[in-house]
Amino acid sequence: KIEELPAAEFYLAPGSVDDDDMAGFGADPDADAANLDVTGFMTEWLLSKTNNVGNETTSVGAENNYWTSSRAAKVDEEATGRARFWRDVFELVHKTDRCDTTYSTKLQWTASLSTDDFSVLTAKYNETAGGEPDDGEKLLDQWCVVALIASLATHPDVVAAEIKPRLGPKNVNAAWLTQSGLENRFQWFDNGLDGTGQIVAVSDTGIDPNNCYFWDNEKGLQYDVLDESRRKIAEYIPFVNEDDYTFGHGTHVAGTIVGQRAT
Repeated sequence: KIEELPAAEFYLAPGSVDDDDMAGFGADPDADAANLDVTGFMTEWLLSKTNNVGNETTSVGAENNYWTSSRAAKVDEEATGRARFWRDVFELVHKTDRCDTTYSTKLQWTASLSTDDFSVLTAKYNETAGGEPDDGEKLLDQWCVVALIASLATHPDVVAAEIKPRLGPKNVNAAWLTQSGLENRFQWFDNGLDGTGQIVAVSDTGIDPNNCYFWDNEKGLQYDVLDESRRKIAEYIPFVNEDDYTFGHGTHVAGTIVGQRAT
């Protein structure tokens, strides 16, 4: 889903950026440049590669995608659903101007450039740039961005493309996956099995006892002492130390198992 795509990164092979490229972006050719704003350059470049039936680059992009290539056409006389989707995408982007607004107003490009190491282009998508879109505009944005990623991923200078999805908690999904495997079906909870009174042992990096999911206003925390009357941490045995590193794995795991906010 396009709303889950805040950014995409494209890694360029070492040597694909030279001193002239660095100078063109106003960077020092003798030093790596990070987080350069290259939105203007990339927007101009994108618009020059789309909305042009005779443009050689558009045919290269379509040919490099298997489902729109001449190879696929020879194998499948009748196009599959996936092939039809990609053909429609490339037809839209390469032969109309309908993606011009998406490419010129909703994408922000930054670059970290190096002449002797990997360079990285980052595209950030802003759905509401230019105003709140309707459902049709959102769908169009999705097709335009999908075509952009598919085309750039096959560029000869690009060695890898990575989607940077928007992160968020998924504990609710984990609950129904482990309980039933059916979306929003919580068989354990529905039958009163919610873990109340159970003790679970966790061996990990440690936990942050000051985290709101483990905090005990009444009893605090003592080490190497079992006390089942505590709100969450019945016993804490610090094999290494009495702490957990920032964003520690132990805090994450223990929180998934028994975490509940202090009230």
